[in-house]
This record gives sequence, C-alpha cells and structure tokens, in this order.
Amino acid sequence: MSYGLRYTLAFRDVLPTPNWWKVNIYKNSYVGSSTAVVGDGSPIKLNYKKQDLISPLCGSELTLGLMATANNQYDEFLTAEPLQYCVDILKSTDGVTYNTYWSGVNTTDTYTESYTSAPYPIQLKFNCGLGELQ
Repeated sequence: MSYGLRYTLAFRDVLPTPNWWKVNIYKNSYVGSSTAVVGDGSPIKLNYKKQDLISPLCGSELTLGLMATANNQYDEFLTAEPLQYCVDILKSTDGVTYNTYWSGVNTTDTYTESYTSAPYPIQLKFNCGLGELQ
C-alpha cells in the first residue's frame, strides 16, 4: 500500500508554554496535492481504552474535529474502507522541529456530521491499529 498526503491541518494550542501541531491525513493510492483544512475549537481528542492492569499494551482512539467549509466536503469518509486512511499527529515545542506524537488508521463508522449548512463541524475517528493486529 502506498499512501499519499490528502489533508493537512496546522495549529497551536493556547497553553502557557505553547505547542505547535500538524495533522497529516494520508489516503491509500492517492496521487495529487494535499489540501489544507480548518480544525474546530479543539481538533484533537485522544482517548486511551481501558484494559486490564497487567496488559502492557493500551489501545487508543483519535477523534479529529474539523470544520466543513462547504457542504459534502468530507463525504469521501462516509464510504471509506477500513485502513483506507491513516493519520500522523506531529508535535513541536519550538514550531520548527516536529516529532510524531500519535499515528493511527481509520476504521468503519469513522465519520459524523450535523448535516446543516456550511460551515459546520465534523468528526473523523481513527484508532492506533492494535485491534487490526489481533
């Protein structure tokens, strides 16, 4: 599988010591230029799945909040096959050097939106991929 960069999002958080973030969404077999997208008020929400205390592995899920600036802008995620998209979250403390903070893949039921006139928020879900390894 060859993944091409489809969407990019860059933002800075508002902590007293700010961090810079980049989110890169890749699509399987995509060839073309990437599109910059707009995040919602809190674009990254990571949830670590609770497992038993002796398990050395802990699965995680990302909910990525974006703003649809046009109707049906992200409809391609409605019919996306599992593993068709992957995401990298990159973090920087100086705005220059970025390190991978989290990586994951899409699964089924990856897309939700409110179905109102644009602009409106949407949510994309990705997971760390541990479930696909089992």
